[in-house]
Amino acid sequence: MTERTTKEIITLANRFLKDVRDTHQPVSMYLVSGFQLKGEVVEFDEETILFKHKNGHQLVMRSAVAVMYPLPKSKAESDEWWQNYGRP
Repeated sequence: MTERTTKEIITLANRFLKDVRDTHQPVSMYLVSGFQLKGEVVEFDEETILFKHKNGHQLVMRSAVAVMYPLPKSKAESDEWWQNYGRP
């Protein structure tokens, strides 16, 4: 087994999750089973996402997530978010 370093690995997925968590941006999440969740990302780690929605909290395995995207307030906001995402 390899030794883990204390430096956090920044992936595109982690950047996305951190952004929607920190801004409390509502997201839509589709699981590989086809089930859809809408709500907020509360916290996440390498294996799980703590997700808050109208019925409470769910701990979702990251391997079970097929698609996740932010729920914009308007079409213009959606276009701007994706165009600016990923730029340093």
